[in-house]
Amino acid sequence: MNRFKNILIIILLLNICSANAQTTTFMNKKKLINLNFGLSMPVGIFKATDSSGLFAKNGFDMDFSFIRLTKLGNLGVGFNIGYTMSPFNAEDFKYTFAAQEIVKFRNYNFIKFALDFYYPYMLVNVNGKSLNIFAKVTGGLQLNLPPEFTVKYAPTQNIYTEIEFKPLSTVSFYSELSGGFMVLFNDHIGFNISGSYFVAPRHTLNHQVYANTSFQNNEGAIEEITKITEYTNHVGIKAGFSFLW
Repeated sequence: MNRFKNILIIILLLNICSANAQTTTFMNKKKLINLNFGLSMPVGIFKATDSSGLFAKNGFDMDFSFIRLTKLGNLGVGFNIGYTMSPFNAEDFKYTFAAQEIVKFRNYNFIKFALDFYYPYMLVNVNGKSLNIFAKVTGGLQLNLPPEFTVKYAPTQNIYTEIEFKPLSTVSFYSELSGGFMVLFNDHIGFNISGSYFVAPRHTLNHQVYANTSFQNNEGAIEEITKITEYTNHVGIKAGFSFLW
């Protein structure tokens, strides 16, 4: 994981150091749109499947960014809207907590609104077609929606035979460091591929919990809000299209 982050940092440093040597077709453009789709891979506690883990699996990631390119060495500033879905690992959750059955209704969902700071640099240009590297730093707000599921136990296993976890949304800060390559086929259209590392401070994931019993009249049932404060870090690989004008 450290190697992955180091590669992204190297790409960023190469872009900064080469700012004065920049002579690309970007100099004549003012706006850039990127539309990307890819794979999101949870790391650390977010992926862990022990009793303290969050049981997330590899999922889907997408984002849309609009960037205004400036004359300051081609530095771009813009906004980003993103979405990440990480499946809830119900199978391992069932095994870890010795449940009889898990009924899953919804996975982890994250909706992101952020600012982008973007820097491209051309490596080679042949007959109007160019190969470029870029680095991007993103930071903003994230809407967190934890999974919705029901855990079922036999009466001989647990006094609570059915425990429902209903998600409650929270908002947190996040940042993302990414870098990659972009091929421009002409002055306006290109294809890009990138890697990213997502990191956020520990934030709260809330559930409304209903615990039912097998007792007469559901005696002893519980209704409460549970709060888990933890990291949901992940790495990503995305590809998509770029539009310049």
